[in-house]
Amino acid sequence: VTWKSYQEDISGTYVPLGSTNRYAPKHNPMVFFDDVTGTNNPAFPYGIAHIRPYSELATDLANNTVPRYCFITPNLCNDGHDPCPPQNDRIRQGDDWLAAEIPKIMNSAAYRNYGAIFIVWDEGLGSDGPIGMIVISRLARGGGYFNNVRYTHSSFLRTMQDIFGVNQNYIRDAANASDLFDVFSGITFTPPTIVNGNSIRITATSLFPGKTHWLQSSANLLTWTTISTNILPLDATANTFQINDALPPAPATRFYRLLQLP
Repeated sequence: VTWKSYQEDISGTYVPLGSTNRYAPKHNPMVFFDDVTGTNNPAFPYGIAHIRPYSELATDLANNTVPRYCFITPNLCNDGHDPCPPQNDRIRQGDDWLAAEIPKIMNSAAYRNYGAIFIVWDEGLGSDGPIGMIVISRLARGGGYFNNVRYTHSSFLRTMQDIFGVNQNYIRDAANASDLFDVFSGITFTPPTIVNGNSIRITATSLFPGKTHWLQSSANLLTWTTISTNILPLDATANTFQINDALPPAPATRFYRLLQLP
């Protein structure tokens, strides 16, 4: 999985293991992995290549060279942590930063290609919850959708593991957490079309990225046969599943369904 951590107030010339300007390493989890930092080596090439100044994100978006997973941390003024002049208002500072930066991401080709933005806070005020999270995506339900599912930071971790297909072993509490897929729109079928007079074209859209799907057919709604699968990574970026199935002999009837694997 390609990835970068974009951090405000770092130079990009070394692995930022310590505080600099208003950058705080405690808000950059990548520096706590030895395979990223070369066991706390500021000159480690892999860490330098993957932990980059936030200012580079704009260029990567413009060139459509952003990795699949981007972790972004504003500095201590813009992340709601410290009051800073001229506003001296932590909430206003964070709101202003988001208002200026989120549209830049949403206008990018990477986001328009079924991307998602997760705006996540690390803690509540004076307690461990509730903790806010905002999800922005063309695949999100929207419209005031509400559920009673209990989500935690581990829910985000589990969902990322599912999306990127690295869920053979869930990390720590992600194994017990609910995923976030319920906040996204469900799979939809477009009306079947006849192709060349001898086959039916079946198209499903709004598939959840990183999931494997089985298309099945039945003549009686009781017995189902798998006729195709989008074994990953096929169509994972397009979030679309399409096949042509041979027409059944008249006057036979055929039903279709799409199953999403866990």
